Amino acid sequence: MIIAKMKRVFGHKFSLSRSRMNPSGFTIVELLIATSVFSIILLVALAGFLQIGHIFYKGVSLAQTQEIATHIFQDIDGNFQTAANVSPPQTDSASGYSYFCIGNARYTYNLGYEIGLSATPNHSAPNHPYNGSGGNFGVLKDVLPGSSACATPCTDTVPLGACTPPSLRLNNPTELLGEKMRLSNISITNPNTQNPNIYNVNIVVAYGDDDLMDLTNPTAPVCKITKGGEFCAVSQINTAVFRGLH
Repeated sequence: MIIAKMKRVFGHKFSLSRSRMNPSGFTIVELLIATSVFSIILLVALAGFLQIGHIFYKGVSLAQTQEIATHIFQDIDGNFQTAANVSPPQTDSASGYSYFCIGNARYTYNLGYEIGLSATPNHSAPNHPYNGSGGNFGVLKDVLPGSSACATPCTDTVPLGACTPPSLRLNNPTELLGEKMRLSNISITNPNTQNPNIYNVNIVVAYGDDDLMDLTNPTAPVCKITKGGEFCAVSQINTAVFRGLH
C-alpha cells in the first residue's frame, strides 16, 4: 500500500528514480570477450601490414636488380653502336679477372662476387683504386686511352705503378653494380656467320647473400624462400645487339 500510495503522489518521477538506482553496465566477462576480439583484430591487421611491407620491399629489390641489369645492357649496347672492334670476354690467368672491350670501353669483372662495404675504392692507392684482396669489385668500366687495343687491365698481382704500357691501368673505373649485387654471368657471342655485326648479349645480375640463393649453377642462381626481412632477386637479359649505327 505504501508503494502504491507513493506512486499516486509522485507518479512517473518515482519510477524514474527507481530506474536510476539500478543502472545497466558491462560485466567482467563481457569486457574480457570484447578485449579478446579487439586483440585478434589488431593481430590480423598487424600481420596484413607486415605482409604488405614484405611484398613492397621484395618488389623494390627486384626492380633495383632489373634496373641495374638494364643499365649494364644499355651501356654495352650504346658502345656497340659506335665500336670499330669488339673483343669477346677473356680471363687473365694471373689474376682470375675477366674482361672484354667494345670499342674503347673496357669492362673488367668478377663473376659471383657480391658487392659489399669492402668494395669502397681505395683512393689512396695511386693508379689502382680497386686493389682489395681478391679484387673487391663486380663490374668495372673504364675507357682505354686513344685507340689502344683491349689490353689486360692492371690487377692486384701487378705492383702499383708497374703497369706498362699505361693502357693496362684502370682509367678512372666506375662500378656498375649496386650494394649486395653480383654479376652471375655475362657473355658476348657472334653466332651469326652471315652477319658478323650481330651479337648475342646475355647478362645475369643477382641480389642477395649466398644463403638466400641456390647456387648449384652459379651462372644461373635461383632465389630460395626469403627469411625475415632479407630478400633475393635475379634479373636476366638475353638479346641481340647490332654493331654500328642503326
